[in-house]
Amino acid sequence: MVDGTGISVDFDGRLLVVEPTTPAAKEELGTSRLSLFLTDISRLSLKGAGMLRGGRLSLTMHDGSRHYLAFNRAQEPHFARLYKELRAAKSTL
Repeated sequence: MVDGTGISVDFDGRLLVVEPTTPAAKEELGTSRLSLFLTDISRLSLKGAGMLRGGRLSLTMHDGSRHYLAFNRAQEPHFARLYKELRAAKSTL
């Protein structure tokens, strides 16, 4: 389980589950629980957090939709590890 900015993220090797922990994050996600199968994700990218801006894990789905998972500098190592886990799991598909 990884905590981001207003979200909690869990990845079991095939399913990525994002749950908002704040009303603003729920509104941004558009749901109270976002479940994404690894096979539905076409592209991943990671943008690190800076001094004045948060970081972002971007997920582009095969249908063209996108999801952005925000994190701060303190959370960045956890999201970097999650990004590596997602890329490694995708490479085995």
